[in-house]
Amino acid sequence: MNPESALRCDCGYDFESGTRQASYLDAAERSGGPGSFWQGFAYGLLCSLVGLIVVYGSNTHGPETRRGALVGFAVAVGFGVLRAIVGVALGGPSGYAH
Repeated sequence: MNPESALRCDCGYDFESGTRQASYLDAAERSGGPGSFWQGFAYGLLCSLVGLIVVYGSNTHGPETRRGALVGFAVAVGFGVLRAIVGVALGGPSGYAH
């Protein structure tokens, strides 16, 4: 929502002329910024964990399916942790290397 005093919407709509112009914000500001590595990591971990629980929680999957789910979960977590370590080692903000 734009404040009452705004001359132009974040998308570039000019209220006075009623036309679409260039936005006063740069592309990163319009898209919500670069985001957060840790937030993405948490979402990925949660989704992987839910998948693992679904496979292990049902009696319809055989032992190889369960083993595959466990290996997939371990690989996802392993790559996420490795990426976090590398990002922090390279000095990126919040573990996100530039």
